[in-house]
Amino acid sequence: MAIQYTTTAATTATQGVKCAVYGNSATGKTSSIATAPAPFIVAAEPGLLALTRGNIQRMFGVDTPGIAYDIPVAKIESCVDLRAIHASFQRREPWTTAFKTIALDSLSQIAEYELKYQMTQTPNGQKAYGQMADEVLDCIRLFMTLDGFNVIFTAKQAVSSASGLFSGSFPGQLLDFHFPFEFDEIFQMVLADNGSGGVTRYFRTVSDHKSFAKDRSGALDVCGEFPNWSHVFQKISAVS
Repeated sequence: MAIQYTTTAATTATQGVKCAVYGNSATGKTSSIATAPAPFIVAAEPGLLALTRGNIQRMFGVDTPGIAYDIPVAKIESCVDLRAIHASFQRREPWTTAFKTIALDSLSQIAEYELKYQMTQTPNGQKAYGQMADEVLDCIRLFMTLDGFNVIFTAKQAVSSASGLFSGSFPGQLLDFHFPFEFDEIFQMVLADNGSGGVTRYFRTVSDHKSFAKDRSGALDVCGEFPNWSHVFQKISAVS
């Protein structure tokens, strides 16, 4: 049998950039999606006020080039819904061709929905948590291997029981353990005092003594990156 192979450069060029970002509520994770190229949002979170035109204009200015002011959204409540959306992109259905970036907002809420469902399927709580983790991880891997699209996974923030560092927040311990290993790029959305009575937002790209982050591309500033997804994608793609 002939062995079929490709190269790392060719694979990265066609696959798109896949990143995860976590942070506290109101740090700007969701609104940052407006900076991604041609974004489509898969929304499990109940509210999307952060992506109203008024809020995007407040954060990024009026008619700023590269900012999406009206983003298409698909609301989901289960991993079944999430798989259906993946299948549409995988098949390259005509409506999907308008998009370059898929944002899953958020993995934390998707996991909560899935756990609630699994609790109805078994009286064994431990089994329900395990089934939830398996299903969510499988969905993550489906989108991680989706060629031709950038993918952003958002997550809430909590202290990881596995590492003792701030990381993504998930029900149970399995997702908490696996989260750092599923992605090449994991950022923490950080708010810092700008010295003038306001705040500056940035992506933490490397871990410190309190928070987990990583950039396996080696393309990003170790001191942090301005939270603009188009800029981040361009820097990572440039070294691929």
